[in-house]
Amino acid sequence: MQFLVLSRRRTDQFSNADFERLVPSEGAQARHLYSIGFTRQIWHRGDVPGACQVVEAKDEGEVHETLATLPLARAGMLDFEIVPLKPYAGFSLLLSPSVPRRLWREASWLGQPTVTYYG
Repeated sequence: MQFLVLSRRRTDQFSNADFERLVPSEGAQARHLYSIGFTRQIWHRGDVPGACQVVEAKDEGEVHETLATLPLARAGMLDFEIVPLKPYAGFSLLLSPSVPRRLWREASWLGQPTVTYYG
């Protein structure tokens, strides 16, 4: 199962020097989590100090357990928001033969060229 993880550095409680001390080991552990397939994609956040990542785990408990291996998390320097993700079914429904052909012709709401099906 995939999860969206938003982390935020607790800059109100820790100094830049506190974070800088752990950044090298944090980066090494982040690379390790990517190499084992836990982290699928990762970005720096543009709104606050922290990261956004898509991770793969069997359940939310495993996500918490694995994130706890990050040095900044172990030090209590990060807050996490974890969002379970589900597959998006909209495209498969739109292209299904059981969908009324009228909807196929009116598919321009997707922001794509209109799909025409005369089957």
